[in-house]
Amino acid sequence: MRKKDYKQKSSRLKELIRGLEKSIYQVEKEIRELIESDETLYEQHKRLCTVEGIGDKTAVKMIVVTKGFTDFTDARKFCCHAGVAPFSYSSGSSIRSRNRVSQRADKGIKKPSCTWQPWSLPPDAGENCMSIMKGKWLKEKTRCLS
Repeated sequence: MRKKDYKQKSSRLKELIRGLEKSIYQVEKEIRELIESDETLYEQHKRLCTVEGIGDKTAVKMIVVTKGFTDFTDARKFCCHAGVAPFSYSSGSSIRSRNRVSQRADKGIKKPSCTWQPWSLPPDAGENCMSIMKGKWLKEKTRCLS
């Protein structure tokens, strides 16, 4: 690609990105205003954001998916919907496999709320397990630090 063409394409793409960022900002602003205008939504959002690892976007997604936590009668049903509650696969006395979470879960809720976040751990947690963590996978790291 010629330098002139690259500059033209680059400037067009940068302009598109700026426009999309403005649109995203406007939508996020409208969501914030909507949450602040409704007392129950504001209280739910505030409570969700106090949980470590849940930010504004995850809290809003949880509120929207659960329709203000009115779709689920108890926490257990929400955990099943989010895909964090394991199920046993058995029939009578035979056990078909180990306990697993359902693949039908809403992974949009599960992923942000279950990811490993080293910045949310206590400061001394990493020092205790550093020798164990070297060369191991992420699951083992989280098991060690939790």
